[in-house]
Amino acid sequence: MKNLIPFLGTTGSHCGKVRDSYFFTSLIVAITSNRISAFDVVSLQEIPSK
Repeated sequence: MKNLIPFLGTTGSHCGKVRDSYFFTSLIVAITSNRISAFDVVSLQEIPSK
């Protein structure tokens, strides 16, 4: 997503391709788009050490 929304009281934020995350003192808010992330795929094979 392109622009972060200016929320009052945030202690931090992160802007990615698929979701924006906003951090508050005792709360995390995630705003998502309809884009598909490579990490949103369910794998049929087990991932070693995970």
